Amino acid sequence: VLRARSDFSQTLLDAMHEPAVVLSFPPFRLDLRAARLELGDAVLPLRPKAYDLLAYLAARPGELLTRETLLDALWPGRVVTEGGLSELVREVRRALDDDPHAPRFIETVHGRGYRFVASPTADAPRVAPTT
Repeated sequence: VLRARSDFSQTLLDAMHEPAVVLSFPPFRLDLRAARLELGDAVLPLRPKAYDLLAYLAARPGELLTRETLLDALWPGRVVTEGGLSELVREVRRALDDDPHAPRFIETVHGRGYRFVASPTADAPRVAPTT
């Protein structure tokens, strides 16, 4: 069974051309243009799919996203096990130091999916200082 193509990739590409492409949810900043998660001046390592998952969730705060919706968005046209999604959620939680039992960012809705529970704000990207 093939999954239907999602418009998530196009949405990310479109966001890269917008002036405010940083989602802030303290103490983190998610820079959509640079595809990186920042904590202060540090860039936190995330695999590309883990980054995509975080960007997808953070762009839809408070919305229950089913596992099926996330699988379709992250792997359009491919069959992927839910275990692959669960591993990505664990990776993102580790990067955010988020406890699944007392979530500050990603809440598990058992048997349904996930919800981004922080309230991100859209900011302009940081401008690197000139020397």
